Amino acid sequence: MNIICDLDGTLIDSRTRLDSRFCHLVPDVSLSFENYWQFKRSGIGHEHLLGLLNKNEAGYFESFHKRWMELIESDEYLQLDKPFDGVEILLKSLTHNKCKLFLLTARQFPEKVYMQLQGFGWADYFCEVMVTGQKVTKKDMLKRLNIQFSSTVMVGDTGSDIANSNEMGAYSIGVLSG
Repeated sequence: MNIICDLDGTLIDSRTRLDSRFCHLVPDVSLSFENYWQFKRSGIGHEHLLGLLNKNEAGYFESFHKRWMELIESDEYLQLDKPFDGVEILLKSLTHNKCKLFLLTARQFPEKVYMQLQGFGWADYFCEVMVTGQKVTKKDMLKRLNIQFSSTVMVGDTGSDIANSNEMGAYSIGVLSG
């Protein structure tokens, strides 16, 4: 069996990194961790959220987004990510039971993903690590895989992860932690 996993919000808890980055970029807004994630979980993206916070002057979102993308995968912030409880045991068990594990993430920098996997001791669990680099879609990356999707499970934390899985003919598991 093939198992394709997303990274952020699926294997690792990246909420502190994302909240910290938001607070850093919008320091004059007092938004608690819980409130930030309440907005995010209800489907409100940064552009809409900034508008709700009266940060909608011309060019504000574009500047915010540019700075977000420049800094979101910095070493300082990646150190805030933590594995979800039980992930290491699960990965070890799946590989022991002859499952082929693939990692598919929409991160920008492959080297940062590999660094994090090494840091968690997970690098050897995955037979392939796919990073979109923000240049191609996850669906495009999936199309390049030479695997049987009818015997594949995809695990993700977004609606698009599930839609991609269904479109490719794979089974899907959606997690609510992202």
